[in-house]
Formats: sequence, C-alpha cells, structure tokens
Amino acid sequence: MSQSQQTKTETPERRAADLGQRVDHFTTFLLLAYAQSLFLRPMLRNVDLIARMGGGPRRAGFEQLRRTLYWTVVLEIMKLCGDRDQRTASVPSIMRELRDPAVRNILFKKHCRPGLPRMAGDGYGMWSAFSKEERARLKKQFKERYHRLRVNFSALKRSREFRAFKKARNQALAHHQVVTTKGAIKPFDAAVLKLKIGDENKLLELTRGIAVDLNSIVRGASFSGESYLETETRDVCAFWEIESLDGPVKI
Repeated sequence: MSQSQQTKTETPERRAADLGQRVDHFTTFLLLAYAQSLFLRPMLRNVDLIARMGGGPRRAGFEQLRRTLYWTVVLEIMKLCGDRDQRTASVPSIMRELRDPAVRNILFKKHCRPGLPRMAGDGYGMWSAFSKEERARLKKQFKERYHRLRVNFSALKRSREFRAFKKARNQALAHHQVVTTKGAIKPFDAAVLKLKIGDENKLLELTRGIAVDLNSIVRGASFSGESYLETETRDVCAFWEIESLDGPVKI
C-alpha cells in the first residue's frame, strides 16, 4: 500500500495525532539546521576569523569546510521547506495535511477548548461566562494563525532565496547535472544562481515563523527557539574564539 493510499484509509483523528508528531520532528530538524547555520555564519561573515583561518597552511582546509557546510545547510533547508514527499516532516507535507477540512476541524476543536476546570455551585456562572469568552478568543486565534501560516508559506515559496536554493538542490546537490555550453558539456555552475551571504538565514527565519504557528495550531504548544539559539551562538563563539558571529561592526 502506498503512502497516499494509507493516508486515505486512516481516520481524521489518527491523521491529526500523527500530524502533531510530525510537527514535533519538523521543529527538531529546524533547530538542527539552525545550529549548522550558526556554525557556518562566522565562516562567511566574520572578517577577523576569515583572516585568521583563511591564511597559511589552514586555508585549504578552512575553505573546504566552509564550502561543504554551506551546501549542507542549503540541503537541510530544502528538506524542511521544499520536500513534498508525504513521508517527510517538511512544511509542504504538513501543509498538505492541514488542507483537509476534517483534520483541520479536529485541530480547531482541540485548540478552542478552554483549559479552566469546570466549576460547580456559585462558581458555575462565572466559569460559564469565562469559558464562552475564552472559546471565542481561541477560535479567533486559530483562524488568524492558520491564515498567517498560509500567507507565510506562500511567501516562502515565492521568495528569491527559496527558488535559488531549490535550483541548487535540483541541479548541483541531488544530482551532478551537466549542461551544454557552446557545444561543450560542463558541470552545472552554481555561480549562476547568484546566491548571497544571508540567504540561508532569511529562509530559516521564514521557516521559524511557520514553525511558531504550526506548533500552536497543531500541537497546542508555544515555540520560539530563542533560548536554544542563544546557547548555540555562545557555543559557536567559544569554538571559534570570537566575540560575535559577525565580527566587529565597521563604521
């Protein structure tokens, strides 16, 4: 039985539960990609580090490490943002599940359930009024976050950075594609993509915004990743013996 056939036979309740686990794994993979990106960042931006490591006998090794890690980060980002295989923990596969009204309705009802325990006796009236108000707030919150999720996903797919990374994955990473230029067959030159330093961070930030809303409406969980990124940043600076990822600010 194929993955799509198996999905069709599962109940919406089972698919909603599985979606929560998938979002959890997606969030973990996103943080791991961030960790790789943070380790790479000073190798691309910090002029003091580049001058220290990019000269002498360490130059070749530093450049090889930087090049390898850069393409690894590109590939990891595309696994998160561009992989459409339904078996993956990626934004496209998760969004495909969320398009199903039956699955989304289960998540909606779960999200809109007030958390205050039911009160009896004299407290029932106050509990009832609060629950009604809280339920209305949560309904509005779910709709707003799902709308923002769709808008951000659309913006991600339309972005220059995503389109460039997708082409890099398809033509330089997943395959050793060759092209014909003036009658000669040559390897695809990624330089034509005009990738820029910082493109990887822009895509990760867009993806983190998507992760915030996915965790909220699918798992009922709060996510920001700030504390993790702060710890990783400190560890990277300690490893490279630098004060900041980007180095001194030039005035």
